[in-house]
Amino acid sequence: MGSTRELARRFAAAGTGLTIVVVLLTLSLIGVIEDAHIKRTISAVLEAEFANDPNTGIEEIAYDRVQGEPGLSVLSMIRTPRVLPPHKVQHIEQALTTALEETVHLFVRCSLTRDVASTGSAEVLVKLNLDGSITRSESHPDVQIVQVSEQVIREFLVTEPDVTLEDVQMFRYDSGPVILATVRANRPAVGIEVQYVERILRERTGDPTLRLLARTVSTVDVSSKGRVLLGRAHIDVNADDVARHANLEQLARKEIEALGDFFVNDLDVVEDDNSLRIRTQVVGPRPLSPKELKSIEARFTKEFNKPVTVVVWWSTDLLITNEGYNSTRNRVEDVAAQSLEAQKPRTEHSLP
Repeated sequence: MGSTRELARRFAAAGTGLTIVVVLLTLSLIGVIEDAHIKRTISAVLEAEFANDPNTGIEEIAYDRVQGEPGLSVLSMIRTPRVLPPHKVQHIEQALTTALEETVHLFVRCSLTRDVASTGSAEVLVKLNLDGSITRSESHPDVQIVQVSEQVIREFLVTEPDVTLEDVQMFRYDSGPVILATVRANRPAVGIEVQYVERILRERTGDPTLRLLARTVSTVDVSSKGRVLLGRAHIDVNADDVARHANLEQLARKEIEALGDFFVNDLDVVEDDNSLRIRTQVVGPRPLSPKELKSIEARFTKEFNKPVTVVVWWSTDLLITNEGYNSTRNRVEDVAAQSLEAQKPRTEHSLP
């Protein structure tokens, strides 16, 4: 094989190449190990932080180092029924900084979702893995209570089409857990309804100390016609019916306002082949009596030769001045009309 020097000369290139390959592979392996460690740490911290948040799961995690800037930038994409508040993100960011032993800048992208199971069941999809598989695991007891509560409330609201469940949260006190259910509706919840749902919640959760608090967010739908009292009067009306219903509304307004100091704020008419429904919001110094409504219904039934039902939402939103009674709506409309008149351009010609 020749001398040692000759042997070294022959394998110098190969040895150098091998050394370079070993160094590159070692650096790559270190990078892979570091990447796996960072992702495992981030995932562990996020899962621990979201363990008590119902129906919240991690979809994807990404991180990067911006050249010239210290620290690690982390983007976490999660499924959640509500947007995370900034203080929650800050808390997680601090936990990641401690776990990774370096400055972390956390950004959370929230995909708003709701997990709903079949009626009568409180089972939910706890986790959707990154590979698309589904995992059902035992969640925190507080999370289970919130999940059961949300399912029970949704089942109850099936009979209330005009009420929408917005959010369900739980708070623990020394006296027991309290479920705060936020709903969107055109009326506040009634005590007997809350009592009924609360009893079912206690049965489903097995906790006799659980209490339910219903928070109602008022919903008022308004079209160009006015406040929506009967939806069909605003959106499911053809051109011929619009004119006819406008006459019916005018007659109904005159009948009601002829009874005294009453002001009709909004009035909707819905007509079927065999009946006529009138719903109105009235402002006055006193509520209309059932006898007065029966008299109006009787006159309308005779005139239109079909049963007529009148429902009045009475309001005390009455404006009283030394000149007499008026409604707030009329006052607002008068002021608005005066403002619009004052804003008209002082020209001889106007646009059509």
